Order: sequence, then C-alpha cells, then structure tokens
Amino acid sequence: MNEEIQKYFKDNGYVIIREFLPQDIVNISYEYCKLKVNREAEKNRLLKEHYLQPWDGHWGDIQIPGSYNLYGDPYFDSILKCSNQSMNDFTGLQLSPEYSYWRFYQPNDTLEKHIDRPSCEISTTLCIGYDTSNQKDYIWPICITDRNDTKQEVILKPGDMLIYKGCELAHWRDKFLGKCHAQVFLHYKDINGPFYEKDKKYDNRFNLGLPRKYQLFKK
Repeated sequence: MNEEIQKYFKDNGYVIIREFLPQDIVNISYEYCKLKVNREAEKNRLLKEHYLQPWDGHWGDIQIPGSYNLYGDPYFDSILKCSNQSMNDFTGLQLSPEYSYWRFYQPNDTLEKHIDRPSCEISTTLCIGYDTSNQKDYIWPICITDRNDTKQEVILKPGDMLIYKGCELAHWRDKFLGKCHAQVFLHYKDINGPFYEKDKKYDNRFNLGLPRKYQLFKK
C-alpha cells in the first residue's frame, strides 16, 4: 500500500490519506482546539497585559484576518513529530519535522491562492473538525492546482489528511459557509532536498513546541 501511495505522491506532488488520525484522537484534538480558542479569548479579554501572541496565539494572520491561529503549539508539534515516520512512509522521503500551525476558521473566511516558504517543502493539511450544521451536506474543500495546472477540490473529513509539495503546488480555499472549522498544518523538509539545513532545523527554533520568534524572548 505504501508503495502505491509513494508512487502517486511522486507522480502528482500530492496524495490524500483517509483516516490518518484515529477517531478518538480526532475527538480529543477538536475539543482541544475549541477549548484553546475560548481560553485564549478570555485571557486576551481579562489579562490583555499578559497576553503574548507568539506564545498564546494570534487573532488573525496575513492570510486570514480575525481567525485564531497558533504556531508551534506543543500539542500539534507532538503530532508533527509522532507522524514523522508515517510521512516518510507515505512520501518515500527522509523528512525532518519543521513546525505545526493550526487555525480556527470563522464564517466567510477565504484562503488566498499561494505557495509556501521553504520550511513547508513537504506539507500536510489535516482536518480536525468542523461545525457546518447550518449548511446541509456541506464540507469545505481545499483547492490545489495539480501539475497539469488543473484545479482539484479535495474533500477532507475529520482525521483525513492531504500531503502536498507546498513550495510547488498552489493551494487555497474559497469562502467558508459553515460555522467553524479547525485545521492543522504539519510541515516538513526533505533531509536530502535543497532547503534542508541541519543547523536550522525545527524552522530555526531551539526545539519543537516553541514560537517562531523564540530567540527574541531568550535572555
């Protein structure tokens, strides 16, 4: 089975993995996301002077204004690390974990068409959970341009994962019509590829589970 997955990934630059996360982990992860968003909203409201965005999360980023996101979350960086061998098996590459990034999308959010920076050489977008109870039979697709420059709409249910070459294939999302949607991105580099630098692993962090600008906070 892995040989078939590897071949598809090599030929197309992306591959879909169904039910990558078992259902109990999916449920825990989705509840974690909802609790985290509510917790940080309260901290930002009640203890604003102690709220540090690199550690506590951002409300909006350059791609999605307003929606909560967090880089290097220890929980999802743990999934990033624990998924490393599976990612090697799926891609046929020897990969280095770089960072995780998750976002809690809100109604009407759109993700502009883009390609990723070098730390996202081999990426995954992993569906954690969503509430689309206001839209019958609706699942929000992620769009990707294949190597024939053809738009592909990928439907991911909770636990499903899309692996893709983030620096090569453009990807985006059209307007979200549901209530909320939690998605985590796991990013890797090919150890034998053009972007890997041993002394700058973990996206140039001291360790996993830290903010990207960690060096700015070291004494």
